[in-house]
Amino acid sequence: MKNLEKFALIDLHSHLDGAIMPEMIIELANKVGVKLPTYDPVELKEYVSADINCESLVEYLNCFEIPCSVMQTKENISDSVYYVLKDQDKRGLIYTELRFAPQKHIEGGLTMDEVIQAAIDGRNRAMAECDIKANIICCCMKGPGKDGLLPDFTEGNIATVKAARKFLGKGVCLVDIAGAENLCPIDEFEYIFDLCKELGMPFITHAGENTTADQVKKAIEYGAQRIGHGLQTIQDPEIMKFVAEKGTPLEMCPVSNLQTKSILDIKKYPIREFLDAGIRVTINTDNLNVSRTQLVNEYQLVFDNLDLDEKDAVQLLKNSIYACAISDEEKQQLVERLKKDPFYADMF
Repeated sequence: MKNLEKFALIDLHSHLDGAIMPEMIIELANKVGVKLPTYDPVELKEYVSADINCESLVEYLNCFEIPCSVMQTKENISDSVYYVLKDQDKRGLIYTELRFAPQKHIEGGLTMDEVIQAAIDGRNRAMAECDIKANIICCCMKGPGKDGLLPDFTEGNIATVKAARKFLGKGVCLVDIAGAENLCPIDEFEYIFDLCKELGMPFITHAGENTTADQVKKAIEYGAQRIGHGLQTIQDPEIMKFVAEKGTPLEMCPVSNLQTKSILDIKKYPIREFLDAGIRVTINTDNLNVSRTQLVNEYQLVFDNLDLDEKDAVQLLKNSIYACAISDEEKQQLVERLKKDPFYADMF
């Protein structure tokens, strides 16, 4: 098989606050005077990332508190996006969609518009200096959930959708819904889907990460263009068929799925089954820092443990290009860029 690293080129599911590394967090904290539990990068890593022994999705999500605390100014938000994209460019990515929840970054007094513009500014700076192309996804948050176990993000979610719409095509490409899925069934967010449709804002959503396959089906029926994770689609052959027929891409993130206990054995990770069913499955990182991963690690993990070959790697890459939230013309530009490399010449 050809060099597997060559296929780690497009990441469609990457959270900004889960991507900034300890060294970067320390730099950003010093700029704004945020107190950290430690200023040693090795020690700080234990606070802001999870290892394979992580107990649950809830424990995993606790790792985001510190990164969010240092991204409350325009400069730090912009720099965070800039640094992450610069690093991913060095690692060979040609396109990525970096997502974050603007309402988590207004504690310092910024407006939602200012937060989103700052992220776009960081994206534009990186693209001006690098070969990587990128877009921003604005996340709504799940809550309050069962018995009010989470904050009520309704007001912030509505503001997020309205603000994101102002920047659609100017650096923002999608709205997403993220958070503790097991506490919040997809039906709770019909108001977000309806608002997106009313405003002409394309949307995706996390679904089927650690709950049930029917959540994936409902999300697609509501109009989601892609599904974040979608792992539990494997539970129901009829829903697998439904997802394949709809052509809805799944953004799968193997390492984080293991850490959150969404799956317990990588050898049972259903990429082989999804590919065989004609589902447009893609491989992504979820959280570069929190999961202590890179895109090539995700590919290597599944290819080391599953019955996959070079043909499958090519299909995964093609699925990622198909799933990008960009125009057909821009997708073709990605293809043409790959064709210039003899490694890919005979793949498209």
